[in-house]
Amino acid sequence: MMTKSDTIEAITRLNPTASPMFLAGFCNDDLASYLQRLSCTSKPQNVVSAKAEAPSRIDDDAIDHTFDRTL
Repeated sequence: MMTKSDTIEAITRLNPTASPMFLAGFCNDDLASYLQRLSCTSKPQNVVSAKAEAPSRIDDDAIDHTFDRTL
């Protein structure tokens, strides 16, 4: 198990906006739980991206020119 100061140091590496003085007010068990949540959310997700299809050419004659009449 990490010491409280080690846990706070690890948290501030993942969340630089967290103040060590603020974190010191929590017990080590709570800090360890927070560190675990931070660790899970900071890891890149294994996301499979779909290959984008090339856009099809738009036929100018098929475009509705309704909005052109309002200008």
